[in-house]
Amino acid sequence: MNRIAGGLIGHAIGDAFGFPYEGSQRAPKAVPPSSPFPSDDTALTICTARSLCERGEDLEDLARRFVRWLRFGECTPDGRAVGVGRTTLRAIERLDVGMPPDMAGGRDERDNGNGSLMRMLPLAYYLLGESGERILDVVRRYSSITHAHPRAILGSHLYVLMVMGIYRYGEPVEAYDWAREEVLRLWEGHPELIHYRRILEGRIWDLPEEEIISSGYVVSSLEAALWSFMRAEDFQESVVIALNLGGDTDTIAALSGGLAGTLHGVEGIPEGWIALLPRGVVGELSDLARCLSLLKSSP
Repeated sequence: MNRIAGGLIGHAIGDAFGFPYEGSQRAPKAVPPSSPFPSDDTALTICTARSLCERGEDLEDLARRFVRWLRFGECTPDGRAVGVGRTTLRAIERLDVGMPPDMAGGRDERDNGNGSLMRMLPLAYYLLGESGERILDVVRRYSSITHAHPRAILGSHLYVLMVMGIYRYGEPVEAYDWAREEVLRLWEGHPELIHYRRILEGRIWDLPEEEIISSGYVVSSLEAALWSFMRAEDFQESVVIALNLGGDTDTIAALSGGLAGTLHGVEGIPEGWIALLPRGVVGELSDLARCLSLLKSSP
């Protein structure tokens, strides 16, 4: 449970520290920022975790939670939905008028932002007892509620496998190699693999910083998050490296923080950083971690 709580809290810290810097240039940042605050990354992750804990695999329930988040700020500390991306917004608007969850997600090539990738962390913990096609099937369905293009699904699958690998093996390089092998096996021959070649064909962390693009494009976000995490010595560094890349700092730092928190656990996160999250968020994430640690997925 400690490492699941570390991942969820680490993800929220990365989001909260990154949100004030979203869209900034690549440069050293003050860490923590003066006004950290979690955005859509944390809210949609909480919505996903709550739904899994309370209803299991129920996409209709998740759809209702997303609509309530957009309308009323459910799953947020102050009742405000902030930071929503274009593809996610359009999908939730479709859900709001009654479109089924499996039809609502954007399927165009332009719908390959990081809006589903950012909320995949709870699924990784939920699926810890699963393997192969079962993992891919759940990731595909949960991504497709907002992002149904195979490129976005593949990126989400890679991230879920990376988190699962860290939890299982406790060693980042071993987790990375396992995740790559699983994706290459399950997506064999798929044309979308070419877009992830820098992750799948080598060690992303060996690339120089100037080759890392820290944008909201799903491929670039995943590359930047893995690059930040794999180059870091501890939790703090994983977040700082991500923030200093600039660009889509909240999502990239959240993704990196989720990986690092899963590796190092709650005790690896500075208490002073945890204390900067809004009141109630840490308690809820800890409760959700406890639930996810006990929850067994079922087909």
